[in-house]
Amino acid sequence: MKALVFNCPICDLAIPHSGLGDLRRLRREHFATIYPEFFRYAGRMSRRFVPYWVGLIILAIASAFWFLGKNNILSLIGSW
Repeated sequence: MKALVFNCPICDLAIPHSGLGDLRRLRREHFATIYPEFFRYAGRMSRRFVPYWVGLIILAIASAFWFLGKNNILSLIGSW
């Protein structure tokens, strides 16, 4: 079985891990200890993207309902 290894994209340090949960924890620890500025920046950016995507999904759902409702009204008027 091939060993799972994570290579840091910045310093190319090989970090062995046993699974995805372990990889996430080891990657977080590696970035927090060696690159604390990048770790804080990444945390801030991830907190900013969540409201953006939620708003985008709400906008897409609302526009789909508006479009479907408008088409239904237009089709009723056309067959009248």
